[in-house]
Amino acid sequence: MTLSLLFFWEPIRSRFPPYQLMFEGFDRPEDRPFTLVWIFSQFVAGFMVMLPAIWYFGEIGLAGLILIPLLINAVGDGLAEPIGVRWGRHEYRTRALGTDRTYVRTLEGSGFILLTGLVIIALHASQFSGLQFALALAIVPLAMTLAEAFSPHTWDTPFLMAAGYGGLLLVMQLVEPIMAPVRKVIPPLGMIDLSPIVVFIAINLVDGLVVGSLIRAAGISGALVGL
Repeated sequence: MTLSLLFFWEPIRSRFPPYQLMFEGFDRPEDRPFTLVWIFSQFVAGFMVMLPAIWYFGEIGLAGLILIPLLINAVGDGLAEPIGVRWGRHEYRTRALGTDRTYVRTLEGSGFILLTGLVIIALHASQFSGLQFALALAIVPLAMTLAEAFSPHTWDTPFLMAAGYGGLLLVMQLVEPIMAPVRKVIPPLGMIDLSPIVVFIAINLVDGLVVGSLIRAAGISGALVGL
């Protein structure tokens, strides 16, 4: 990834239109003539967040999820600014975290990050149980889209990494304590995890027995009061 930054060097990017387009998205007037320094420094900061997260996910058995934030950042954020620069028609302003400055974003660019996140998580559906997959779709793309929108100028990579890995960890920690005991009793059948179905049925049974009893009790009390 670090070597790919060389493609932003003017003699090279001028020969490769996609990199020239990406550079135009990064190259803001207030950054000149240090645009490349800003780009390189955010990648270094991104690695400082990313490498410990990758190690931790591997240690806790979630290695299959490591690529998700990386791909959303590389594809979604990598193309969001060029898309916003070339095709953005709906602008909005955000105040970057930790600063008083405001920056102009586009709904087209932000929407591309959100769409990329949804697609990449869908491609990794086999890594989740049913409930985990639904939560991951709801949390991770939105968290990374907001991180990009509100991150300090040109330094969105470390914030995107933190939002992506933090969102995935939140999803797994929310669901796993509920699923793990069921999974010990009913192990997965190959790639099919039955624990979400069992938990869903159990929740509905509890809802019918407990909540239904309370409603009936309230109805009886209401009738008595009416008398």
